[in-house]
Amino acid sequence: MSKLAPIGLTVYTRLDHTKRTIEALQKNTLAKESHLYIFSDAPKKGDEENVSEMRRYLKTIGGFKKVIITEREENSRINNNRLGQQFLLDKYGAMIWLAEDQITAPGFLKFTNDALVQYEKREDILCISLFTPNIDIQTDNDCFLMKRLCAWGIGIWKDRYEKLKYISKNDYELMMKQPKLLNRIKKYSGSDLLEWFKAEANGSLDGLDTKGSFLTVTDSYYCVYPKKSLVFNTGHDGSGLHSGITNKYDTQLWDKDKGFYLPIDILEEKKISQKVASFYSDIQNNISESVLDQLCSKIKEAKVSSVTLWGTGDLAIHLSEELKKIDVEVNYFLNSWPQKNELFLNKKVITPHEAVKKGEKNIVICSIANRHKMLEEIKEFNINAYYYTN
Repeated sequence: MSKLAPIGLTVYTRLDHTKRTIEALQKNTLAKESHLYIFSDAPKKGDEENVSEMRRYLKTIGGFKKVIITEREENSRINNNRLGQQFLLDKYGAMIWLAEDQITAPGFLKFTNDALVQYEKREDILCISLFTPNIDIQTDNDCFLMKRLCAWGIGIWKDRYEKLKYISKNDYELMMKQPKLLNRIKKYSGSDLLEWFKAEANGSLDGLDTKGSFLTVTDSYYCVYPKKSLVFNTGHDGSGLHSGITNKYDTQLWDKDKGFYLPIDILEEKKISQKVASFYSDIQNNISESVLDQLCSKIKEAKVSSVTLWGTGDLAIHLSEELKKIDVEVNYFLNSWPQKNELFLNKKVITPHEAVKKGEKNIVICSIANRHKMLEEIKEFNINAYYYTN
């Protein structure tokens, strides 16, 4: 790879986020030498004006060698992303990919391009991931390896991208039957990944980072990370599709913009992997207190003595503890695809339809990113649904 990799940017309606992302990208040292491809998803019903406003702004963007805009005619977040990624990889053989809520440091493009050149021939490197948590990474290098993919700004080659595949139920079940593998994942990649893998295997998630992380933990691949973050994700304000509301991922962007030390023979340092894995595994501060307070207030106002929680993630864990304090019993936990005889916090996990059949009238949606989709799934039932409202 001798030329600079193209930059792909996917956008929808979040104009303010996009403007901040573009302004930061324009300040990159290689911006004026880079081609920026923007993929604008078509509007869902009701979003027509917001998408039109976004597209008017996109036509004003400068500061790059070339700006190429693709305006989709049919709405599909997945197709907008995947078709854009495939186009760039087919045309260039490698790419840099961002979403509209990812602010980059001035050295983002330099680091990513240097790493794409340096590690192209290392077949055990899956991609370059540019977000690093705000923790102290002790290494003489400017990068480290880890068996985990974070997709908040990535660089990847076509041949590596083509190794990503959907996680089947069989893949997931096989992984869950390997205690040693599960221990390695929890210790060196992050226990949170297990819930993401489960969601993907059950069809409720379709993420590049999930597929990539699964490949790294079940095969011999690694991702390269900068020792200090070169990306800040602004989507944790409740606007991101797969993000909640939290400041856990706030980070100080690295001000280094050239001269990155990226040794070709770099190996994984287990102490670093364990430190980063612990950051992701720790559920503390994953959920904003304002979310918990609002949900508890709604339940108290309804004067109900018991509820069923839809979700088995961090929000459900935290909310369960808060409900104990106000003497509200949790009947069940819900999952659209529960495992046979599955338990969560010593309660049975069932489907929303099963809960309704059992007479449940009060369901709390323990998700921010997917709450609207979940509401659609149960709107036909005569129940009370409690969920967070921005």
